[in-house]
Formats: sequence, structure tokens, C-alpha cells
Amino acid sequence: MALGTQLIKIRRTTDGQVLYLATTLRNTSDFPLNGAGQAAFEAAVNAGSFTLTVDNGAIIPAGTVPPLIKPGVVTGAAFSQKIQAEDAAGTGTSSGPSGMTICVAPIVPAVST
Repeated sequence: MALGTQLIKIRRTTDGQVLYLATTLRNTSDFPLNGAGQAAFEAAVNAGSFTLTVDNGAIIPAGTVPPLIKPGVVTGAAFSQKIQAEDAAGTGTSSGPSGMTICVAPIVPAVST
């Protein structure tokens, strides 16, 4: 088993803009550093299978689909998201877009998937 830190970019689907960054541990025995492993890893992240640490220190627990709004940020804009993983081997394909309803209060991640 080989564990490594994986950078996750949460992007807006309308223009691909990176909304925020997070990291998680990736087991390369379960998710090898090849095309199939990358696709499986991205699907698992998109489904909320990993605990993510946001670049501002917030934690998005496993079982939670990454929110469209960076945890702790307030906004009223509505948009959809897609998730794309990136590592030393390259950048994976993005997930399909997910429509989100944006709250205007700070978002506290909750188990939702």
C-alpha cells in the first residue's frame, strides 16, 4: 500500500474556473497512477468517498460531496460544479456537471451522499 497526498481542484462547470483547492490521501494500490486508476479516483472523490482538507483548513468529511462554495465562504451566486483530480502523473478528466443550490450563509459540510 502506497499513500500519497493528492491535490483536488474544485472547478465551476460553466467556465472551468478553480473555485478552491483541497487535498486528500490517495492509496495507489486502490487507485493506481494510470488512466483507469485516475478515473476511479475522480469518481470516488466526486461521490464524496474521501475526507478532504480545504486550503483554508476546513474539513469536508467523507460521505459529503464537495460543496460548490468553499466552506466558510458566503456568496449568492448559483452555478454547477465538476471535479477534476491532478497529480504528478497528470490531470484527469473532469466529472460531469452537478447543479447546486447555493446558500447565502456559510456552508458547514454535512453527510449528504
